[in-house]
Amino acid sequence: MENFNFSILFVAAFIPLVVKLVWYNVKFLGNSWIKESGVNFEDLNKGNKLKILGLTYLFSLFIAAALLPIVVHPIGFFAMFQHLKEVNNHDINSELYLSLKKLYDTHGFHFRTFKHGMLHGILTGFLLAMPLLGINALLERKSFKYLCLHAGFWILCLMLMGGIISQWL
Repeated sequence: MENFNFSILFVAAFIPLVVKLVWYNVKFLGNSWIKESGVNFEDLNKGNKLKILGLTYLFSLFIAAALLPIVVHPIGFFAMFQHLKEVNNHDINSELYLSLKKLYDTHGFHFRTFKHGMLHGILTGFLLAMPLLGINALLERKSFKYLCLHAGFWILCLMLMGGIISQWL
């Protein structure tokens, strides 16, 4: 785990803020979103923007942290061995520790590409984010277009976040 650059999660957390600027812009899908959500355009300028941006970034950081074990497979591999004393105490001379290190050094960085992270981000978007948003849309009696607008946003964000995390973590 010492080879991981966890600061990349802070970079990945900016993705939803950046994508939001384009996705919900009135020159792209903003007018459709305003119509489907029933939000008043004037109300969008109200509220504490610093609080909104700060909490959006914080929540995006949570999402990046949750996406990490989905797109970076060795983290799950190491978690399987955390109950073993030799691994947990980092006894670097133990046979088990040396075997695991050799296995990681040989195979630990396979599938650590932007493309592979994007795949896992897309799957997470379709299999987790879209159903969550779909349930909310059903409860709020929103349209299918509303669901597609928000699900598309999160699928794109998770795809980009997954790619960044997988490639540069």
